[in-house]
Amino acid sequence: MNKKTVSRRLFSASGAGAIAAGFMASRAKGAELTDKEKANIAVVEAFDKNMEKPTLDKLDTMSETCAENIIWGSANFTKMNGLPAVKEWYTNFFKGRDGGANGLRTIEYDYRETFAKGPVVVMYGLHFVTPPGGPKPPATNWHCVVHVVKDGKIIERYDYSAT
Repeated sequence: MNKKTVSRRLFSASGAGAIAAGFMASRAKGAELTDKEKANIAVVEAFDKNMEKPTLDKLDTMSETCAENIIWGSANFTKMNGLPAVKEWYTNFFKGRDGGANGLRTIEYDYRETFAKGPVVVMYGLHFVTPPGGPKPPATNWHCVVHVVKDGKIIERYDYSAT
């Protein structure tokens, strides 16, 4: 088994949240971010900024920040392989149950803490998913999102709801 396979299996397991906690603890000791870690954070922040746009055109530009063979997972055991599957999921998510007849849901990220160590970027904070026409939901939707960045693209992303 090669190093890449080990890494992907490690993060595919449900223990990815515990691994993220280890990264957060090690970074909390005050180590300065490397230029590569700063660049990895910038990729993740660019993804988030794009996803906050109120149109589905944002999905066409996901390839700027996400690898074609991305692995995408969440705490509810949803797992997608490949950018086309992720785009399809997001299309359905933003359109909602009525297929977008009344407009699109919007998402806003309000991350309170960001940690990086090597290729791993962990963000902790709130996700606000607002239905068409509002209102913005209360600040109770806490998430921990673990990203793995390689060559300037997100190759893995895992979203854990903390509430």
